[in-house]
Amino acid sequence: MRLTRTVVNPAHPTLFAPANRVAWLTDEHPWLFTLVFATVYVLAAEVGHLLSFRGEFATVWPPSGVYLSAFLLVPRRGWRWVMLGAGAGNLVSDIALHGQALSTSLAFWLINTTEAWIASHLMLRLGMHTVNFDSLGNVLRLAVVASTVAMLHSAVWGATAAVYLLGAHDWMTAWVLWWTSCLIGVLLVVPLLAALTNRPLHRWKKLTPRVQLEAGVVLVLVALASWVSLHNAQRPLDFLPFPALLWASMRFGSTGAAISVSVAILVSVSRVHILAGVVPDTVQSDAVELQLYACTMSLSFLALGALMASHQRVHEESMAMEERFRDLLDHIGDLVFLIRLNSHVEYANPAGLQLLGSEHATLPDQTELRERLVEEDRPVFDRALREIVAGKPQAQARLRALDQDEYVRTFQARLTPRRVAGQLEQVRV
Repeated sequence: MRLTRTVVNPAHPTLFAPANRVAWLTDEHPWLFTLVFATVYVLAAEVGHLLSFRGEFATVWPPSGVYLSAFLLVPRRGWRWVMLGAGAGNLVSDIALHGQALSTSLAFWLINTTEAWIASHLMLRLGMHTVNFDSLGNVLRLAVVASTVAMLHSAVWGATAAVYLLGAHDWMTAWVLWWTSCLIGVLLVVPLLAALTNRPLHRWKKLTPRVQLEAGVVLVLVALASWVSLHNAQRPLDFLPFPALLWASMRFGSTGAAISVSVAILVSVSRVHILAGVVPDTVQSDAVELQLYACTMSLSFLALGALMASHQRVHEESMAMEERFRDLLDHIGDLVFLIRLNSHVEYANPAGLQLLGSEHATLPDQTELRERLVEEDRPVFDRALREIVAGKPQAQARLRALDQDEYVRTFQARLTPRRVAGQLEQVRV
């Protein structure tokens, strides 16, 4: 057997495959990476501006999620290129496209950089070694660290900069809007990018055409339900997308949850943005309510998707372990049986099949292990079986059985219970 050794970079514990490819790009072509990241940052910022209410902060700020994702995927030795790309993208978006002052743009870049650095550093220190959200722990690390430490810190300085540099009148309102918009951006973008960078085409091709059609139908239903749920600014039906989001999270795990939640948030924000032009007096209240709605929806369904992914992973591991155990049983010389309480044999390994006189992998119906024992040993077997039924964890008996050639074989039998949902269903012999 050929042994291989995996070398882990101590400067960055991430073992996620896309992170390795990004690390190669930052090492070999840093200026190309900087240009690509700056372009992505500008596009994310324009999406945030497009979904902003006039005269207010962005309801959703995707660059926060893009920035944090880059820090998580790139080794620490490449973080300077991430910061350089974010600074270039920030200058292009603020100055070239929106006419902000240079001091304002630099201040916002410094605040956003501090926010992403703190969040990524704490998440890596708290044990997030893979950039995926197939576990509830990673979802909680993202939510708790981003919402209570990094975002609260950046919101204080962001609101202060907004008051002194942009002329905002209410510091507390600016603080709330900054905090929630960055938090939604992180909850929206980071899980989505993790799903889209984890070999999405390979995973898509592994699905059957029927499951692919089901995934498309789910996304369409999420989009339609999110649009219809906010058809009236006075009577919203916020719960309407929830059945489709439940379907996506429980059927497709963390990937389905991340993509469907992103679709739901973008459609909902777009719909409220349109309604704000119809009912302009409710712009600020709509923005705050929509942000709280998006945060709650993101956390709920991302956590559900992570739980379903963990359940699926445990199921697959248990099936693989059962397959390895069955393969082991098939190649040992000991007799192994799995019987019902009435002595009917449900499983026998090859050695056991030989004793029962079966030449095939399947047993004849109503095959009883008791009938193969010599008559004098049947009461001994019955007594051991009664001990297991009475609750004894193990029973032993020395038994004799007739094989297919009518030769007597003596063996030491050990009986142990096999329980299903707390009920005794089978006995291993």
